Amino acid sequence: DAAELQVITRPAQPTNLKSGGVRNEQITLEWDAVAGATYYQVRTGTSGPSSIWTDKSTDSTSHTFTDLSPGTRYDLYVRAVDAAGRESEQAALRQVITRPGTPKNLSTRGHTPTSMFVEWTSVKGATRYEVAGGAYPGWHSAGDFPAYAFNSLSPSTTYTFQVRAVNSSGSSPPAFVQGTTTSSSPLTPTNLRTTAVSQTTIAVAWDMVAGDIDRYEVFGGLLGDWQDAGAGATYDFTGLTPNTPYTLQVRAVNSGGESPPASLPVTTLPNPPATPTNLRTTALSQTAITVAWDPVAGDIDRYEARIGIAGPWTDSGADTTHDFTGLTAGTAYTLQVRAVNAGGESDLASETVITIPAMPTNLRTTTLSQTAITVAWNPVDGATRYDVSSDSGSSWTDSGADTTHIFTGLTPDTPYTLQVRA
Repeated sequence: DAAELQVITRPAQPTNLKSGGVRNEQITLEWDAVAGATYYQVRTGTSGPSSIWTDKSTDSTSHTFTDLSPGTRYDLYVRAVDAAGRESEQAALRQVITRPGTPKNLSTRGHTPTSMFVEWTSVKGATRYEVAGGAYPGWHSAGDFPAYAFNSLSPSTTYTFQVRAVNSSGSSPPAFVQGTTTSSSPLTPTNLRTTAVSQTTIAVAWDMVAGDIDRYEVFGGLLGDWQDAGAGATYDFTGLTPNTPYTLQVRAVNSGGESPPASLPVTTLPNPPATPTNLRTTALSQTAITVAWDPVAGDIDRYEARIGIAGPWTDSGADTTHDFTGLTAGTAYTLQVRAVNAGGESDLASETVITIPAMPTNLRTTTLSQTAITVAWNPVDGATRYDVSSDSGSSWTDSGADTTHIFTGLTPDTPYTLQVRA
């Protein structure tokens, strides 16, 4: 006869696992019934009480895991057990995340007449946040940062704001916070302008702001914080550095807060330039003098030149030479040059130059012999001496300051070209 052994296979593995409901501290696991199962066992894949197999009657093919952590991912397991205690292979529904917890530590800040910020502590497992309140009648996405700016609010009004955390499983219960907007702040001062600028001071003024104004405040220059400027509409920024850009600001203040600031970029004046050096004559004639000087280092807009100590200045541009024309021969001129920039004028460089004297006039012989000729001429203004020549200018002899000269040692009956220069 044949030996017989009756063997019953293990129950089938539960199938069609799904989450039937997810809350912030619980997840319901559902599955299809398994034939031959007398009960089921369930557990989670994390440490703690829920990780131990728990028996579950076949009256229901679902189980709710409780006391879970909000915003946490869980692997959920179920297996079937038959009357002989044989267990099926476990089936798993993996990475089911609980809903996030309610946001905590809500607070408001940055109150203005029309806006305020609501902040809260980041919530574990949240992928974004939603807010309600203020100008939003329903829930509105606030992104993934734990703060939100509510705008378009009314001054002096108390609002109740709601915040909830959201992930792929749903949203948390909302948290609430109240905040009150401030009174209307004043308007921004207009027509901010400079009234005086120097190397170390900038004086500004602005138009008075209409309405309820307690004071004005200024910022910029050497001020490390907003400075009370009183109820007037002027202020002097002092102690500044020459040739330095500054952004100067003014705002109006009342019990409702501060206005947006008015801003004005201003640069202090540079120090006046140094005096031009090495002023010298480079060309000289009877009616013109050309002078030159060494360039002045630093911030230079232009050079100016003039004749005399009280004459009008002439713009000489950026060149370091200048031509004085229309002069009188044999005349002493005081020539002055200065450098100019936005900060002012340098001290003067000065030189006295005499134009070349005019040509002597009325040259004539006064006596004549076989070996000598005496000549005379009219005095020339500005001449300090006269030179004479009897060889058509090949050589010249200093004749001193007299306006006569005797040419001697001449040859009888010989023509000579006699010349005189001042």
